[in-house]
Amino acid sequence: MKKVYYDHFIYQGKAIYVYVSDNGLVFVSSLDEPNEIHMYIHNIDIVQNNAKTSYFINSIKAYLNHGQVCQNIELDLGDATDFQKRVWRTLLTVPYGNTATYTEIAQHINQPTAVRAVANAIGKNPFLIVVPCHKIIGKNGDLRGFRAGLTLKQHLLNLEHNSTTNSSAV
Repeated sequence: MKKVYYDHFIYQGKAIYVYVSDNGLVFVSSLDEPNEIHMYIHNIDIVQNNAKTSYFINSIKAYLNHGQVCQNIELDLGDATDFQKRVWRTLLTVPYGNTATYTEIAQHINQPTAVRAVANAIGKNPFLIVVPCHKIIGKNGDLRGFRAGLTLKQHLLNLEHNSTTNSSAV
């Protein structure tokens, strides 16, 4: 059984739970969903530990509160497939303040016909916010599914847009 440490912080009145292992970030929950991890990761022993989670929590809070990109965060990819790893790593290359489509991600990993598989891999991203699946939109520019809801997805896109707009004006 894998040992996983967790803690949470409050963002806009709701709790975000962050789970880590000795190998890195394991999972970031949707708002007020402490048990959501069990739908994604099995056979874990969960223990609250602020010391183990504080770096990760502070990085996510810096993004949410100040628009700072989450950097130098080790990801514990656990049982992810090679395909999922490729998709998630590609999400990390989408520039701050920009979006990409599922089709563009499929093309980037040299599997242009695997759009549906890309969408499934993105939907299984356990690293909410850190691996920015919120930046992925439909080919017509419409917002598509997001584990934490489309309201938060739009909020995160606005946060990045406003941060890049404000920083370019300086």
